[in-house]
Amino acid sequence: MKCDPTGLTFINSWGTGFADKDDLKPSEIRAFQRKSSETGRNLIEKLPPGIQNIPYECPHCRRCSAVRTFIIHFSDADCPTCHRDFKPTPLGLNVTAYTY
Repeated sequence: MKCDPTGLTFINSWGTGFADKDDLKPSEIRAFQRKSSETGRNLIEKLPPGIQNIPYECPHCRRCSAVRTFIIHFSDADCPTCHRDFKPTPLGLNVTAYTY
């Protein structure tokens, strides 16, 4: 399995047919979620500490937490406070970075 920001690639021996998201096995979905979370965490850990600690405001609960505390996936994040997922935008950083 290859997992990066451009896509998800599964290599298998079941033939030449292409898979799509609707026919993934539960184990394949869990593997993707685990891998994308690991990759997101690795990207965050490589950022300078000053960036890791920038507060980010969750659009659901409006609570601020350090960027490093969010569970980051390729296209979404889970809030460490309310545990709801959302699509991160620069606005979350801008709102909090200048008010604290």
